[in-house]
Amino acid sequence: MRHESWKIRLSLLVEDYRHIPFEWGVNDCITFAARAVDAVTGLGVYEIVRAKYHWNDVRSAAKLIANHGGLSNLISEVLGVPNPPFSAKHGDIVLAHNKFDQPHEDSRLVTVRLEDHLVGPGAAGLIAIPVTASRLSWRVG
Repeated sequence: MRHESWKIRLSLLVEDYRHIPFEWGVNDCITFAARAVDAVTGLGVYEIVRAKYHWNDVRSAAKLIANHGGLSNLISEVLGVPNPPFSAKHGDIVLAHNKFDQPHEDSRLVTVRLEDHLVGPGAAGLIAIPVTASRLSWRVG
């Protein structure tokens, strides 16, 4: 269930992280998405993710993802069964192809769907990605 003021909470999160650069285990696509889920639901997913999964650099992130059978499987462990990519609504989580700003070699990025675009951490702060880059989505709340 979504928090009654989820849109305001999500907007504040985006504003707070707008200029914070990508950093493994601190502000990467998984941690940002977990914070977004918290903003939308108030469930404390970020703390659950940080307690259950451990990574702090590209190597440990790649190992974590491989150990869970891929990035989409890792996300599904937390958010459940994925949905078709273009079914995502404002506040949902979307796995996207990121050819726009890659803070690492992998072109996949876990993002948050806003009204008309996706947003996720990039090298110099949050980046906007077209919805057409969506590959899978997860309903939040």
